[in-house]
Amino acid sequence: MLKPKSAELYRQLGLEAQITGASPHRLIGLLYAGAIGELNRAIACESQGQRQARINAIAKCVDILNGLLESLSFEVESDLPYRLESLYVYMIQRLLTVQASFDGETCKEVQGLLEVLADGWQQMTPDSA
Repeated sequence: MLKPKSAELYRQLGLEAQITGASPHRLIGLLYAGAIGELNRAIACESQGQRQARINAIAKCVDILNGLLESLSFEVESDLPYRLESLYVYMIQRLLTVQASFDGETCKEVQGLLEVLADGWQQMTPDSA
């Protein structure tokens, strides 16, 4: 059985292997998966009374959402980037409200939105992204 530090290192190496050489389309998919994973972790940490770990997980999710926000390209003839911008900002604001006073329903709301986005993104071909 791997020790916790070894398991974390193994996970990091696996993630680095996925990122290296990944297409921009794949990277966005990984960001969605990472944000969803952090919200799962935040909910689990809260149920275990691990307040600081919960705060860290939500902060990582907010960082990922900020990264997604920064990756938007507004140079296309579509309102999609503007809609995504609004949705990312909304999710960030919702998560910032749960940092001080945890609300699992808010985390689940944001998680549901991310799952819809991730599913839609996964169904797109890289050429249409």
